[in-house]
Amino acid sequence: MRRSVTLALGALALCASSSLLPRALATGSFVSTTVFADAQCTGKPVSGPTLSSRALGECTAAGAVWTQLFVAADGSSIDDYMFFDAKCSSWLSATHITAGADSCVPFYDSAAQTVHYIQTLLSAPVPPGYATPPFEWPPADGLEFFRCTDLDCQEQCTSYRADRLGVCEDANAGNAAPGSTLKTCTRSTTGGAASAAQFYGELRFNAPGCNSRPMKANLWAADGAQSNRYATCNLYQSQRIYSRCPTNLSPAAATPWPLGLEVANAQYGPSSSGGGSCGSGGDAAPLAQVSLYANDTCAFGQWYAAFASGAVQHDYQWNDPVHCTPWPAKPTWQGTADQCVVSSSEGTSHVWTSTLSPRTKQQPFACAVGWAPAEEC
Repeated sequence: MRRSVTLALGALALCASSSLLPRALATGSFVSTTVFADAQCTGKPVSGPTLSSRALGECTAAGAVWTQLFVAADGSSIDDYMFFDAKCSSWLSATHITAGADSCVPFYDSAAQTVHYIQTLLSAPVPPGYATPPFEWPPADGLEFFRCTDLDCQEQCTSYRADRLGVCEDANAGNAAPGSTLKTCTRSTTGGAASAAQFYGELRFNAPGCNSRPMKANLWAADGAQSNRYATCNLYQSQRIYSRCPTNLSPAAATPWPLGLEVANAQYGPSSSGGGSCGSGGDAAPLAQVSLYANDTCAFGQWYAAFASGAVQHDYQWNDPVHCTPWPAKPTWQGTADQCVVSSSEGTSHVWTSTLSPRTKQQPFACAVGWAPAEEC
């Protein structure tokens, strides 16, 4: 009995029943996928062939969104787009699949815990120019995702997905932390060897519409450089995936500059020797994440404050996330800016800093968020 393998192919729904083949040939062209154990995709299949539940070119409702399958004019790839609207005109995300008789794309099969290969074909020919993709790959303003076969996101990496940046999402009614969120990328900078050229950012606002000043932001290095892949590798739902920001951003998809958040917690992964160094020294650890906060401002039940003395304070209130009241008698946490704190058990490290710090311009994210002068970036 053949073992069934489930692949993370975004919105592309695969149906394992071969009984769909006559219907596919009769009513349109469907996407057929077969999984192999060998890198030439010529041996005995591990699973498949399986057919998509949607025909090529059909704009199909999928819950609150719509989806549509496209094929490149030369048949070399298939794109599966998700749209906001019933006309399939305003895209939200997309999956990119190499196709054709020579396609044999490696991926890590988490169920089998090994590398397998997938071949993607059309179940029937289509007329030239039929259902061609609306955009070149990757689409403009799309955060591009690469799927790799190793946990460090360094080996056999292929572009497979894109999420649209600059889309404002309002919090659900009754949410304990009201407001809105926006996914963006910072513009490219040349802020020195220690700085990533671009960061992927998730901004949070305390009002709907994403039009006010952001109160909080999380940043990850996402310029695609091998040395910076650690930041987003394994960050998402599936392991062995990293992301890369587009170099040409529209104003809607770009992180506001300067970002206007004054307090930061920079978090670093283990260095090559396994220890934490907060990104300094000859054995520097990679920057994993930067969390930024509005100084001395209540936002989402949190209050951060940095002082000229070097102290950083943090209060957290669950009972009133809008007003942060009643205030506690003393801060729930207090630390010192620019002091590297190492986790001996995990080998990671982090450092609090702020715009009051004398080292502000040397922070690896300073150019991206506007802490360093524009002429230095």
